[in-house]
Amino acid sequence: MTKTLTHDLDMSLGVIAPYRPDHLLLQGMSAETLEKTTKDGNMAIHVGGGSLLLEVVRLHYEVGQVVVGSSANVTGGGQKFRVQDIEEEILEAADIVVDYGLQRYHVYGRASILYDFGEMRVVRMGACYELFRERMKRFWGVELEEDPVYPCEKGE
Repeated sequence: MTKTLTHDLDMSLGVIAPYRPDHLLLQGMSAETLEKTTKDGNMAIHVGGGSLLLEVVRLHYEVGQVVVGSSANVTGGGQKFRVQDIEEEILEAADIVVDYGLQRYHVYGRASILYDFGEMRVVRMGACYELFRERMKRFWGVELEEDPVYPCEKGE
């Protein structure tokens, strides 16, 4: 499902799913990092995000590493859609900053979708949720609630 959504359909979303602590890619991760990136046997992963991010992930995968990072915002500071809107303390902590300009989903004014594939439930209705909802129904028959902020047209 996630590969179809993110690679074939060029979507970006947050995935929550069960993980295997003995997975080869996680063996190089410190216990502290693993503890901070997992909860109740699940791991949240951002999947997709464009060709640069996919290439960075691919290169790390080739050498058996996992890419781990935080959101580019201060907790409670809201989603950022341009580099100049990112807080100075975040920019100073970054090893590298790539400025692609205004991001394509800025019109939503919200973060990406967060979906729990273990429980098959929406955790956060994010940018492009109406597309995600339609595709989940079309390809897998999964019915999801309508977004009250961006409702779909009738006759969808």
